[in-house]
Formats: sequence, structure tokens, C-alpha cells
Amino acid sequence: MSASDTKWSRYDNFVDELSRHLDEASPTPVKPVGERIRSIRKARGISAEALAAEVGIGMDALVQIESNLVSPPLGTLMKLARYLGAEAGTLIGGEGEKSYCIVRKDERHQVERVASAAARNRDYSYMSLVSEVKGRHMESFLVKLEPHAQHQELSVHQGEEFIFVLDGSMSVRLGDTHEVVGVGDSIYFHSSVPHVVTAAGQDSALVLAVIYSGT
Repeated sequence: MSASDTKWSRYDNFVDELSRHLDEASPTPVKPVGERIRSIRKARGISAEALAAEVGIGMDALVQIESNLVSPPLGTLMKLARYLGAEAGTLIGGEGEKSYCIVRKDERHQVERVASAAARNRDYSYMSLVSEVKGRHMESFLVKLEPHAQHQELSVHQGEEFIFVLDGSMSVRLGDTHEVVGVGDSIYFHSSVPHVVTAAGQDSALVLAVIYSGT
């Protein structure tokens, strides 16, 4: 095996490990994201109607999110977090108090499922990579986009996004523009541009997403 083959073999093994990490269920009970959203909303004294209106989603959609029946796109998660006064990573990975955080690969947090096994729509699986840092303005996620995703509405929110494709290919809609990006490709855009990302083709896509909240 050549040095080049060895390099790509290591990369393939790394991507496989990341993908398995997203697919494996946590061995310990975790609080679902929908429950976190509902708990924070109630603690802030915000009605479901007010939250849905502010984020720009229907009441039915919010009920399904809070019931852990659907997995919201990252754009919706960012808007929910912003209005609730929480970091988006907190909704996935819990509270953090650190000024910096190093996550070793063997200490990576177990993935908290955004949607339950009985979910009507589990188009996304993702975990926050820096949930232990408090007061941050950037969020980094490992995201698995499923190929069976239903049509998603374009999302608009404050901030900027950088996405690097680790495996598979990703379809990106930016306003009237459509792009397909593959392994090793990356894209950077302002989140104020209406956008949506999904898996392209018949296979899932694994991406690293870094989002600046704009605050």
C-alpha cells in the first residue's frame, strides 16, 4: 500500500468512526433536545405561541419539535436558541461554564438524539462540539444529513456559516442559487441569505458546520 493509499485509508477510518458515533445510541439516558427547548421556554415564561411566531414556524411544527418528533434544521435551532437566550449547542449538549474546551476523540460527548426512534422526520443527526464553552459566538456541529429528507423551507437568521463536507455530497440552496458540494469541498455564506442544506443523491452526507451567531 502506498503512502497516499495509507493516508486515505486513515481518513476513511476517521469518517467511519464519526458516522458511527452519530448513529450509536447513548448508553446513558439523555434529555432530548425538544425537552430542553420546552424547559427553557417555560423557565423564561415564554408561551409556545410567542416562540413559534418569533421564530417563524407554525405551532404544529413547534409542538412536534418540543415533543421530539421532528429534528429542526440548524437554522431553526439557531433562531430558537437566540430567542430563548441560550447557545444553540446548549440545546443539544447541555450547559457549559468553561472559557475554553479541548475535546479528545475518546472523550467526545455521546450524541443526543434530536428526534426519537419513532420520529416522523429525522432528517438530521448532529452533536455540538463545543457545548462546554460559555458565552461563545460560534457554534460547531458534526451533522449527518439523511437522503430521505423532505422538502425543507429556506431559512434566514443572523450570522455566517462555514460547512466542510467530510463524506457524501450536499445540496445547498442559497436564494435562487443551487450548488452541490462533495467530499473536501467547503462553502461559506451569510445566514441572512435564504438557505437550506440537504443530502444530495441517495446516500447520507457527513459535514462539519461552524456557525457564527452574529451577536
